Amino acid sequence: MAALISIGQILAPQGNKGEVRIWPLTDSLERFDRLHRVVLAQQKADSGQAMYIEAVRTQGRFVIIKFAGVNTIDGAETLRGLYIKIAQEE
Repeated sequence: MAALISIGQILAPQGNKGEVRIWPLTDSLERFDRLHRVVLAQQKADSGQAMYIEAVRTQGRFVIIKFAGVNTIDGAETLRGLYIKIAQEE
């Protein structure tokens, strides 16, 4: 499996439709616009849960992401604190 790097951390749900607020760990917020699939995991983990991205937008210094299959505030709450990771080659 490819080495993973963290590009953001999920801070909290955003609204009540399953979106989450991300603290970016990269200087390029545009990087998030090109993503279709990411891995959600604990900070030190080398593997985690693959998730598909439905929508991305920015709000000030934050990135707001809507993941496929996460449609409620409760679903988004379960993702709090996880890191968004991508393969190092990406």
